[in-house]
Amino acid sequence: MDWDKKVYYRPTTPQQRKRMMRVYQNTGSVTEACRAAKVSRGTFYRWNPRFQEQGEAGLENCLSRAPHHPRRVKEELAQRAIELKQSDPSLGSRSVTHLICQEHGYQRVISHHAVENVWQRELTPSAPPEQAPSQPAQKPQAQVQRADRPDQTVHIDLCFIPRQNPGLRSGAEEPSAAEDSAGETQPQPIPSASTYPGEVFQREDLSYDEQMQLYAQGRREREASPKPQKKVSAEEAALKKEMEELRIEQEELRQEGRKARKARKERDQAWKADRQQRKKVKQERQKLSRKEKKRLKKLQNQEDEQWKAKKVERRQAVEQQTQQQVQMKEKRQEIQKKEAEIKGKLSLLTSLVAVLVIVDNCTRRCLGIPLFLEGRNVTADSIIEALRVLLPPELQYLISDNGSQFKADLFRRLAEEELNFLHVRISPRRPRTNGIAERFVRTLKEMLLPYYWASPEELERILAPILLKYNDRPHQSLP
Repeated sequence: MDWDKKVYYRPTTPQQRKRMMRVYQNTGSVTEACRAAKVSRGTFYRWNPRFQEQGEAGLENCLSRAPHHPRRVKEELAQRAIELKQSDPSLGSRSVTHLICQEHGYQRVISHHAVENVWQRELTPSAPPEQAPSQPAQKPQAQVQRADRPDQTVHIDLCFIPRQNPGLRSGAEEPSAAEDSAGETQPQPIPSASTYPGEVFQREDLSYDEQMQLYAQGRREREASPKPQKKVSAEEAALKKEMEELRIEQEELRQEGRKARKARKERDQAWKADRQQRKKVKQERQKLSRKEKKRLKKLQNQEDEQWKAKKVERRQAVEQQTQQQVQMKEKRQEIQKKEAEIKGKLSLLTSLVAVLVIVDNCTRRCLGIPLFLEGRNVTADSIIEALRVLLPPELQYLISDNGSQFKADLFRRLAEEELNFLHVRISPRRPRTNGIAERFVRTLKEMLLPYYWASPEELERILAPILLKYNDRPHQSLP
């Protein structure tokens, strides 16, 4: 190990350090304090001396050095450069630098670049407001190009939706899937986004002070307002509560194990001390004469009987300790088994299903939204099987992103050998190329917000009327 190399400690915040020391004061455990603050033990031992000396004030950030500007030109040198230039405007920066260095005993106290910067800062007049360069005119927004005819170009993308959705409408009854499929229950209009505090800066009727006051007030109100909580189903809430109870039980079992190990350690130390004491007594008695040994024979017999009783008690304690360890291990395994079962149920509730969106470039109509239960693990085989049925026979171009499903060799064979179309993948970090499909994904999620479904089958029945409603309405991008 290179001991000359400095130890690197990951940067921490004052809140982390204060939390670390507070937990340490409450528990007395360095491990618990580091776990609560998510820092290493080295960070604890680095800040603990400062905390002991200065308290929580010593945990604040402090400057490592005083601020200084070593490259700043001294005021007298800058003033001398300006005087020489004003006295003889024909002098250049190198000539002025030479004269200043000559005055200081030919020491390089300033460079010609510094002289030029001083002249540019002090001698260059600023442009008047009326001569300030005007802002360039905003470029007209380019019009979106559309395909010449329907079924010529198609955009596809994958949309991931929760397998179960408890609904987002507060105080309303959960609609059934049958009502949704029949079209009797229509989605509620999506509420407009709430105003943000920065909107006050767009008001020209207010002064700067009034804008700042209103902005600060809006920020305080937004921070004080309760944040919306994600609504979960009753089944998911029950599973999470059961998981929390298991974690509490596991922590109690862990504390019980710590106490048992501490008691075992104390018993082992006491037993070791008794053995050493008995060995020492036996060694001392061996040094005695035969007459003294005969006189202490009765006492020795009593001590032997007591030692045999201690050995029996020690053996029983070890057996009881082994049984306790076996029982704790069985409890721990049972808790882990229950935790795995609950995690499996939670993953099933919170998992996603994949929806393939297929949108025509010319008419903006959606050709289909097939559902895949595999979620993010959907394969290219499943997508190709759905595309064989839904793609129009006159298709010439198909646009998609760079997902692994669309880059598979099977997809290339579908395009080149079976359906004979040109597959165009977007450039990296340019999702706007496939913006028609991306915008439909957003619209689909917005239209699904008011609905409730408990299984993928119900979700599939909900998607059918939504697709009809989307295709029947006018589209903004079309004339």
